[in-house]
Amino acid sequence: MAALALLLALDALAVPSLARAAPGVVASAAAFSGVIGDPTDHAATVGIPVTIVDPAFALAELEVTATSTNPAVVPHTGLAIEPLDATRIALRVAPSGVGYATLTITARNPLGETGSATVAFAASQPILPVGATTWPIGGADASALETLGPNHVLAAIDEDQVLRIWPIDRSGPPVRAFDLTPFLGLTDFGGGGQPREVDFEAMTRRGARIIVIGSHGNAASGALRPNRRRIAAVEIGGTAPDWTLSHVGRYDGLREDLLAWDAANGHGLGANALGLAASAAAGVPPEAPGGGGFNLEGLAIAPDGATALLGFRAPLQPPGERRLALIVPLANLDALIAGNPAPGPAQFGAPIRLDLGGLGVRSIECAADGCLIVAGPADGEGPFRLFRWSGLASDAPVRLDSNLSGQRPEGLALAAPSTAVGVPIVLASDLGDTVFYGDGIAAKDLPEPLWRKFRLDRLAAGAALGDAVFASGFEP
Repeated sequence: MAALALLLALDALAVPSLARAAPGVVASAAAFSGVIGDPTDHAATVGIPVTIVDPAFALAELEVTATSTNPAVVPHTGLAIEPLDATRIALRVAPSGVGYATLTITARNPLGETGSATVAFAASQPILPVGATTWPIGGADASALETLGPNHVLAAIDEDQVLRIWPIDRSGPPVRAFDLTPFLGLTDFGGGGQPREVDFEAMTRRGARIIVIGSHGNAASGALRPNRRRIAAVEIGGTAPDWTLSHVGRYDGLREDLLAWDAANGHGLGANALGLAASAAAGVPPEAPGGGGFNLEGLAIAPDGATALLGFRAPLQPPGERRLALIVPLANLDALIAGNPAPGPAQFGAPIRLDLGGLGVRSIECAADGCLIVAGPADGEGPFRLFRWSGLASDAPVRLDSNLSGQRPEGLALAAPSTAVGVPIVLASDLGDTVFYGDGIAAKDLPEPLWRKFRLDRLAAGAALGDAVFASGFEP
């Protein structure tokens, strides 16, 4: 009986070792996306990390496989598995068709027990022409950016209040993110109690300080949107790629200051000469026909290193003609971002009206030798152009010979402290209305954040277009 009891005891100890849990498989992202044929695509070159842990067997002892539910989008031959370390593999994905596929990663141990994880993958075609182009994922409505060293940009997406850092030289997800929402004192809430967007549209840098600005405009319906009336600053710390961002301060009264300044003839051109109050009135959308809305989309430190420049997409000037772009100098930007919120008021210089061929300011960036301006339509669709300007009100801007086809640039950053011919620049295109996956869904409405993407293009600032280009009377 004693021997039998001993055998039963040994069996009881052995049972747990046989009734083990299956391997644990966890993908680093539940959804991901890629661009067909993109040589820098994160999913194809770096891969999607997947953690695999088995209590009794090392990763090298497991059989790990990957399959696709839609071989027309991601063929089985487009899936590769590469070990990263003792518990992780990289799933590399090379899509060949547009659309969606569910990717399943399965681990099987020597006892036949399996565990799996899935990744909802979306693949898009590149938008040609593509030169030095990358496709950041995690947001579609890119609206402003600044370079952080040679390999990264800090960018704003106008659909939320999160500043994100992306690589310049490869496509893929952001490496850092900083949500400004808790620091902005937002008062306007939509369905579900979520704050309505600040609609960040411009960004500039002064040393380690980054200043971002909302559009200060109304909703597309013309409804008033007080959350958009924000200027905010963050301080950058740390080193690449482990930057930190800390909130500095904000100002909420710029729109009211601008309207009061224009109404009181603060510029000396006559009361309401710029028509700002009428353009910003309730019921007027920011993209009102003819450039009569109110929409701030440019912010830069002028070549003098002290004055800030506010660039308006709308209203175009003068109110009776709507043909010139408006820039308003701001003298006390530093004071406006020193509080939470700062008391103000803003102090303005003489308004500047520039001939950008009937286009408004969509982004502006300056260095000591002048400014570059991305100009685009004030209302709806239209061309985008690149201009060089001295920064002086007395000088006319000059259109540059730069190919922006396929782009909708709303963010401009200098990769060197100059605006001279041949200097490298980076442009970010807002692709929020683009349908990437053949399903009729605009990028900004996609349910998975990592299916959304925008476009970064690296190019050289061009030379001025010669007069001969216009000899035939047709603009190129």
